[in-house]
Amino acid sequence: MPSYVALSYCWGDPSNRVEIIVSDSKVSVTTSLETALRRLRREGSLSVWADALCINQADVVERSLQIRQMRAIYCRAKCVLSWLVDWSGWEASVASVKRLSTAFIALEDNDAVPQRVVDCVNWLDLASLFHQPYWTRAWVVQEMAVAAELKILCGDVGRITLGSVNDAVEACKRMAGCPSAYAFLEKYPCDYIGQLHTLRVQTLSAEPVKLIDILSRMCSSRSSDIHDKVFAFLGLAYDANTLLPSPAYAQSTYVISREMTLTTIKLMNSLDFPVLFARKEASAAATVGSVASVNERPNEGPDKEAKPSWVPDWFHAATWADDRKDRYILRRDLFLDERNSESTIAVWKATSGSTPRYRIVDQVLTTRGIVFDRIAYISTVFGEATTPIFPMPLFSSKPCLMEQPRNSMTPPLLVLEEHIKELWERNRAKGAFTPMVNSLLFWLLVGFISSSPSVGAYGSGLNFRELHFAHLSYFDLFVARTSGVAYGRKVDEIRQWLATNGQLAIGGARFCDLLRHSKPIRYGWLITEDARKMDNRVLEYVYAILSQGRRLGTTCADRNSVTNFEFLVGWVPENASTGDSVALLVGCSVPVILRRRPAGGYWIVGDAHFPTTMYGEAAKDMYTWQNIDLY
Repeated sequence: MPSYVALSYCWGDPSNRVEIIVSDSKVSVTTSLETALRRLRREGSLSVWADALCINQADVVERSLQIRQMRAIYCRAKCVLSWLVDWSGWEASVASVKRLSTAFIALEDNDAVPQRVVDCVNWLDLASLFHQPYWTRAWVVQEMAVAAELKILCGDVGRITLGSVNDAVEACKRMAGCPSAYAFLEKYPCDYIGQLHTLRVQTLSAEPVKLIDILSRMCSSRSSDIHDKVFAFLGLAYDANTLLPSPAYAQSTYVISREMTLTTIKLMNSLDFPVLFARKEASAAATVGSVASVNERPNEGPDKEAKPSWVPDWFHAATWADDRKDRYILRRDLFLDERNSESTIAVWKATSGSTPRYRIVDQVLTTRGIVFDRIAYISTVFGEATTPIFPMPLFSSKPCLMEQPRNSMTPPLLVLEEHIKELWERNRAKGAFTPMVNSLLFWLLVGFISSSPSVGAYGSGLNFRELHFAHLSYFDLFVARTSGVAYGRKVDEIRQWLATNGQLAIGGARFCDLLRHSKPIRYGWLITEDARKMDNRVLEYVYAILSQGRRLGTTCADRNSVTNFEFLVGWVPENASTGDSVALLVGCSVPVILRRRPAGGYWIVGDAHFPTTMYGEAAKDMYTWQNIDLY
């Protein structure tokens, strides 16, 4: 095979075109490709592979056949040259990257970047480099990842490496207390570039990577053809041939998503994937108060193919944007066992480790399961703009239970009926609420993101086992103890959420009162007497848990024959609504929130986390469970 270089570039504005000569024929290309080819000529490159010239872009069949060849083309190239287009000021951008990269390499572990380096950074220069659309182009990921030799070209003679760009990003993360660095990291695709660099390292070291892993990490990639949101990554995933043996641009994205979902269910031997990544628009129309009618088909596209909730949209960025779901489906987290704080588990056992039993008829997935409760009240989502609800008397002069509107996202002001008041008093007198309260507090913190039993969220270093026995009263901690004290944005947001949801009805009591009746603090190192010296590890961990984008939900205050509890409380999906059903499905490791269809059957809303159901406590007499139709 003759030696050649492969060009990696961004197609650019399709309306801005010029003509070039290829094999004695005129070809119309964008100015982005034309300038890239001229730059490659200055590099001494004569044999060049460029997709727009070597693949007939108008032939769908040819494009489909070339998908499987792309990895080999870029892997066998003598060099892959990445073109970032020509822009004014590229010299300063390249100089800034090299300066930051050199500074980062010289750092010891956890050291901050020296102030003299920070003072020399021109953020506008860096922004002009990171703002280039090339970085988020979907096909760029594979083109860079498989290259034996990779060079990034800028302007007339500028040249940098992907490693140096990633080092510059890491250096920005080490600029303690620098607002400009924080703003830069938040605005530009810095995390994306970091994932791109990591994926290249994994590919060159022949480390197997799953397609779901790649899609979750590169979900913000862009492409002119929606199919490329998946097709562009097939050459990097070891399971791509199993999930999608014959990718074709002529197929609709729904048909492809459906087949890949069914294959995933078989490979995992679990219904976890369609539950965690359920298609939201299918169930959205059934929410009372929504614009769409429940008799309409909002889950139909231009191709008029029904899109049931159990078929996740593999081609939509939002499907993969929730890191909690991605990590769970990839079995990357270890969760502290609530029953035994000395042990951990990787997968919940809500249905006692059962395997799926289902059938598919048309667009309906029928499985065995049980619907055993319904959501009564839900909290706001953390950070959701809403008017705070401040503490009020627990009992009013005229006891009654105010119903919350089904589609309302504002928690109810709790006013108790007499029989619920009696239920609360009776259980509190017997001490029956203590396990529930302690369990609530524990799972309010632990949630789904514990990477190990001794390391907190995102490496915060908080010890789970000590926290498990501490049972902090967070309502008091963040509302009473911080009253009148000026804090940062994160503490203010936590206080706002607690104040907003303090009146949330949980089994005949208020959320704030349940927290206040929890056990006293046992570990003084978690918080000092001076609230202003609060351990940041606690703050960061609580903030990370609440930022997962779920709602705190509670079920009906009526003893359930399945769970033997008057109510359940735990985390429910952001799109959950009061009146949604709580169910267990054979072959699914977590509880499921379902929404009833007017015509019968259910839509999947998403997964839930109720502490008293995660170990199979409610999975009794599974042989008696009924068929549940999922649409």
